[in-house]
Amino acid sequence: MGIRVGFYLGSEDGMLGHFLGAPLAAFHDWYISVSEEFPNDFNPDAIELLKSVLDKGSAVLEHPANAKATDALLTDFYLTFVSDQKEDSAYPFEYAHESWVNIRFYRDAITAREERLPLSVIRLLEYIFTGRPILRSRDHQPFYSEDGGVRLAFWTYKEVATIARELLGAEFTEEEALFRNISGAVNHALQKQTGIIILVA
Repeated sequence: MGIRVGFYLGSEDGMLGHFLGAPLAAFHDWYISVSEEFPNDFNPDAIELLKSVLDKGSAVLEHPANAKATDALLTDFYLTFVSDQKEDSAYPFEYAHESWVNIRFYRDAITAREERLPLSVIRLLEYIFTGRPILRSRDHQPFYSEDGGVRLAFWTYKEVATIARELLGAEFTEEEALFRNISGAVNHALQKQTGIIILVA
């Protein structure tokens, strides 16, 4: 199946507000439990960082020294904790588009259409392939992936609107068919007036 891409509804700022609005105390309890059971699978710095977020607030996520731990923390939250809890969690994680498709098909579709897209939209679409960290520039400190494949990205509500102006109502060739998934996700987020979280795993 390879590495696949999924689109979920986030917050107006993309991901940070969504994460901070989550049941982080429950996440912390889960984190401690699974890290004790599988100590080699989790970054202890990420667990300590979560404690700091609970004690001191989100400002600790902005410190450059915490960049790697921040990315590990968010990856564990969205790709492990949320998945573990989705059946009975009080914190729903809603699809922006109900599809998980191999990332290479998105690459092919974007390559086929990129000459007809403005640079601003191409840059936003590239986050699918590079990941996108919160609270720092990708160019300064790229998203850190433990294995080079799993990563997270996001589009803010404003960025969703930028993409929508180019895609909604557009015709797509067979090579560009995956743009229908992106267009569907963007349209859903526009209706909800929120951003999108992109999971790659």
